[in-house]
Amino acid sequence: IDRQHEVLRFSGSEARHYIEPSPGAANLHLFSILHKTLRPAVRSAVQRALATRETILTDNLAIRIDGKSRAVTLIVEPILDSGAKERDICVVAFRDAAPATAEDRDAPAAPAPDDVAALEKELNATQFQLRTASDELETTVEDMKSTTEEFQAVNEELQSSNEELETAKEEMQSINEELQTINSELASKNDLLTRLNSDLQNLLDATRIATVFLDDDLRIRHFTPALLDLFPLRDGDRGRPITDIVNLLAYDELKRDVVSVQASQEITQHEVYLKDKSATFIMRIQPYRTVANVVDGVVLTFVDITERKIAEEHAALLTKELQHRTGNLASVILSIANRTFAGDRPLEEERRIFTARVTDHADDDSNARFCPDHSRTGTNAAKHGALVDGTGRLSVTWSRTDTSGAPAQLAFCWQERGGPIVIAPTRAGFGSTLLSHALDTSVRPPLFDYAPEGLTYELSIALSAISQEALTAKTRRLIA
Repeated sequence: IDRQHEVLRFSGSEARHYIEPSPGAANLHLFSILHKTLRPAVRSAVQRALATRETILTDNLAIRIDGKSRAVTLIVEPILDSGAKERDICVVAFRDAAPATAEDRDAPAAPAPDDVAALEKELNATQFQLRTASDELETTVEDMKSTTEEFQAVNEELQSSNEELETAKEEMQSINEELQTINSELASKNDLLTRLNSDLQNLLDATRIATVFLDDDLRIRHFTPALLDLFPLRDGDRGRPITDIVNLLAYDELKRDVVSVQASQEITQHEVYLKDKSATFIMRIQPYRTVANVVDGVVLTFVDITERKIAEEHAALLTKELQHRTGNLASVILSIANRTFAGDRPLEEERRIFTARVTDHADDDSNARFCPDHSRTGTNAAKHGALVDGTGRLSVTWSRTDTSGAPAQLAFCWQERGGPIVIAPTRAGFGSTLLSHALDTSVRPPLFDYAPEGLTYELSIALSAISQEALTAKTRRLIA
């Protein structure tokens, strides 16, 4: 056997008398297959042989073989390994003390003369086995005490670990409460951020100012719906450079101006218009600044100033007409003054006649009477037409015609008679141009008749064509 009491080899057929199979799984452990009556003596002898490294001889061990009591001598011989103690093995041998003969087997057993000595030896062996068992028990008890102490230490460590886990659990509960508080705050901030994003989106959708946000590489971040009137963008165009998008502006310096604003970080603006000149915008380029005041792109806004430009141009036209009429009025007054003060009448009488002529636009012998507004209206007639020498007459008539199924029309006639002979002009002046093109007529074009006996101007027009909107649009085209 080895030091673990495993059988390495059997020798001799007589070993069957001392070995018996044990129930359960098959194994070669010596004390599992050894005859039960021999186990205590063999265990003690093996332990002593391995401990002392000496041969242990035990005589007269009693064992019943085939129903008969027999004396056996036990021999345990250690075979030592000088290299490693754990490789030591033992030879366990059994030898019959008095082999039984045929006669002994057939004859009844007779008491041996030295039974007392054998019993004493057996008693001594039994006492030795008891002492060995007692020593083993004490060793086992010590081992159990040591194991118990270890278990107690482990138990204390487990208790300490349990306390630490309880502390960790409390800390985790505290952390969990803090996380719940943080989650609540994050949820509140997320709701606020969602509301702000919604407000921003509604603001961008509601504003009528075309706006686009670009990064440092001129890539599109966001834009307002109004920008679609200038740039045909789609949602998938976010992230594309704006210079890659074909636009409707008659303006090719966008990239240069954006790069200039990025370099100078100053706001710039230009007046731009569509390629078909149907609308005018103020383009404003300014740096995009984060809440940390860091420049991170540019913002382009396009403010529609078409109506303002039309109003400015209309005002310029009116100013030009006012200047023209003021000049005509000054010429009329100068003509009246020259005619009034050309005679030899007393100064007071000439002053009275001049005042009357300026106020009423007629001398004492004239049957025509005009209020000041009418006199300004007939400035050209007084300067160049029938009223230039005071002998002619001016007739202004107008009427409205309402026909079923047709729009209402205005018929207007200006007729001068009795003045100097009329000579047709060789070029069109500002007044005739304005009267010829200022209104859209659906009936027929305005008529100028430069008959020798006097000028006639006739106009037939739908009343809808002389609304404020129609006049403004026509005036804009006329100026252009």
